Amino acid sequence: MGTKIRALDECKPTSGDMGGPPNGVVSVTDVFSVPGDFNLTLFDHLITEPGLNLIGCCNELNVVYTTDVIARSHGVSACVITFTVDGLSDLYAFVYAYS
Repeated sequence: MGTKIRALDECKPTSGDMGGPPNGVVSVTDVFSVPGDFNLTLFDHLITEPGLNLIGCCNELNVVYTTDVIARSHGVSACVITFTVDGLSDLYAFVYAYS
């Protein structure tokens, strides 16, 4: 079974000018993630999704900041992390990115 995990450098915007999605259609094609104990089953399902690219990041802060940048340039973005301590860490990162 092949995976679709790509490097962040290969992530392409949905429109050529980074000004937003074409024709006003907003879709998520890249999901930034950090695997954890409680989200591995979700990863099994995401890997098999044909139009979705999982992009692995080193830690939770990288996931949040990358998700924030992509959301600001494309209008929407998604990230997958595990809960408990990682979730609290990401909550603070989202607050810092918003501020």
